[in-house]
Amino acid sequence: MKNLEQIRQESKEIKDKIDDTEERLRQLKNQEKNIKTRHNKKKKRNNS
Repeated sequence: MKNLEQIRQESKEIKDKIDDTEERLRQLKNQEKNIKTRHNKKKKRNNS
């Protein structure tokens, strides 16, 4: 049986992984937004 400290440590590691994943997702969403913005500006410029 795992002791309480082991469980706490594993829980912390899992939480850290989740936090890292959420941060990466935010970065990717921002990157996607920037790409779409640039694409739309380029599209407008070419249509003018």
